[in-house]
Amino acid sequence: MPLAQGLTDIWNRKVDNDNAEILRERSIREAKEKEINIKRFETEYVEKYWTKANEGNQEAQMILYYASFHLQCTEIYYSQREKWFNEAIDNNNLDALVQKVSWPNEVTNKERLDYLEHAAVYGSLDAMVMLGDYYDVKSGGNNPEMAFNFYTLGAEKGSPNAMYYLGMIHKYGTTHPKVGNKFYIKYENKIDKNKAFEWFSKSIIAGENHERSIFQTNSQYHQGSTFDPNVYEELSYFHKKGEILDLDKEKAEFFKNLPQVEYKGPHHYYK
Repeated sequence: MPLAQGLTDIWNRKVDNDNAEILRERSIREAKEKEINIKRFETEYVEKYWTKANEGNQEAQMILYYASFHLQCTEIYYSQREKWFNEAIDNNNLDALVQKVSWPNEVTNKERLDYLEHAAVYGSLDAMVMLGDYYDVKSGGNNPEMAFNFYTLGAEKGSPNAMYYLGMIHKYGTTHPKVGNKFYIKYENKIDKNKAFEWFSKSIIAGENHERSIFQTNSQYHQGSTFDPNVYEELSYFHKKGEILDLDKEKAEFFKNLPQVEYKGPHHYYK
């Protein structure tokens, strides 16, 4: 055997052994993590919510549904969590209805809109904002009238980011001016800086006490009704320019530099 080939064989065996050890260690680590997660799910969630969930308490059902997923217990509790979820759907639970449409391959576009409209009728702020978002995108509903109506509905019911989007529409004629009109629609004849200031102000006030839904708390992304801290920068503009508010550079800097609210998704609550 040539020396070079012999050295290559030795190296390949070393790599194979190293890879096998890495896989073994990963398997041990994942097994320990799973054991810890299952124990945590049983002590923190099952003991507190299991009886309530089986008695039909929808909030308990959805809490267990999400926790079993994020703590990787779906295999053990698969049949039970599916039962809870379907019961919640049948009982028009708002978190379940909105969650149903968050799986892109599970429902058709028409079904998605039907579920969201159904949830919106029952008072889901998440659904109202998500419908506004759908119609606000050119590749989605592409309908400024529908988007504006759903954002207005959400804002009137107390959604901070629905208020923020209305402010953006009245200030810029679009919800995402930095992106331009390539992806998001243009709203004609909506520019009114007095209304923009009003909605930005309301958004900040509403954001102080806004409680995120169970769905929103468990969402991987900024879906539904939440608070958008970019509103501080928009309010800062009015002090900086002396429009509507008195010219006040100190207040402009204050609002611009307010601490940004960190988005806390499932990784925060189940870490």
